[in-house]
Amino acid sequence: MPEDTQELRVLSFNCWCLPIVSKHKITRLVAIAKVLSNGYYDIVALQEIWVYNDFEFLRKNVKHIFPFAKYFHSGVFGSGLAVFSKFPIISSSFYPFILNGKPLQVFHGDYYVGKGVGTVRLNHPQLGYLDVFNTHLHAGYGDRYKAHRAAQCWQLANLLRSFVIAGNHVVMTGDLNSIPDSLNYRLIRDHSLLTDSWTQTYDLGFTCNSPFNTFSRYYQKDNAAAGKRLDYILYSRTFRLECIKSEVVMKDVIPGANISYSDHFGVSAVFHIANRSEKMDISGHLQPSTVDALIQLLEQELTVAKCDAKKHIYCVMTCIFVLLILIMLTILLPTQFRLTIYGHLATILTPLFCGLCMIIISIIGSFCFVIGLVFGRTEQNSMREMIDEVKLLKGTLAS
Repeated sequence: MPEDTQELRVLSFNCWCLPIVSKHKITRLVAIAKVLSNGYYDIVALQEIWVYNDFEFLRKNVKHIFPFAKYFHSGVFGSGLAVFSKFPIISSSFYPFILNGKPLQVFHGDYYVGKGVGTVRLNHPQLGYLDVFNTHLHAGYGDRYKAHRAAQCWQLANLLRSFVIAGNHVVMTGDLNSIPDSLNYRLIRDHSLLTDSWTQTYDLGFTCNSPFNTFSRYYQKDNAAAGKRLDYILYSRTFRLECIKSEVVMKDVIPGANISYSDHFGVSAVFHIANRSEKMDISGHLQPSTVDALIQLLEQELTVAKCDAKKHIYCVMTCIFVLLILIMLTILLPTQFRLTIYGHLATILTPLFCGLCMIIISIIGSFCFVIGLVFGRTEQNSMREMIDEVKLLKGTLAS
């Protein structure tokens, strides 16, 4: 290799380390640590490391290769994001997504884990400051969360764009839960001013739902079309930093275990670093059709959010009405039956039954109040703000 150049190797990998749910987690963690310990990669970005002890296990086993590591804490259960680096981490930040699922969808979990974007600034010996971003967008679950995922992409793209325009070296990694021809992908690629490392050197392939992955529902079904590319490495392309190789990795089974490393394959990129001082013109913008599609999607979701909030507020009003009826029954029934043979029984059972019902109704009403008013208003205002931002951008594109 020439003295004035160097290579930078980056890995992005969704580890699928959900507690209890994920199969063979310990076996896979040991195997992942072994792969990382070979020293090939300079920077490793991991997703779905939900348990901090799993991060500690990996850090302990790869510390001789990656002396610097960062786990991003967020939400109730953590963001699941971690970065390992051979280069010093001099600062880090975490940016939670404003829209991140629904609190009622407990088993989906996205709202409670607190997904977002983690970033570390590395002190690279040739590049100087290098900003590495790691993220994991809202999971699919059909089209119900399309708007939330698009909103996350808009927030992510704005953040990345601000770093790129400032002249920083930027590498973005993560599981975007979006395929390359989707609105989400176009938002990030075009608005962030980043280049997809994959499309430069590696046109075909997939990282999830592969018929060659032992955890895929398509495993051994000879359905190559089933695979999707959901995992990405994008970067700010300059005269100093250019991708020369990108590929799907960790696609073989674990030796001796006959299982895949995760339900995703990894994606890696090798960058060429040149000692050049020229500046590359930064250009690129969203297509009007992409902007219109985003506005339409957000406005549709805003309408849905308003309806959902109204339903919960109506539920609160119903609960208040039922509570008033129960209070009246608690007062009137014992009085009504006081002089009958059921008077003593009514005096005891009515307060017990009505009291229990009032507790249940109060809990339901309080829950609906929080979901309908607090979360509902927060979701709607976040949507309105993003719609205003996108419409403002649309105006600048038209001028």
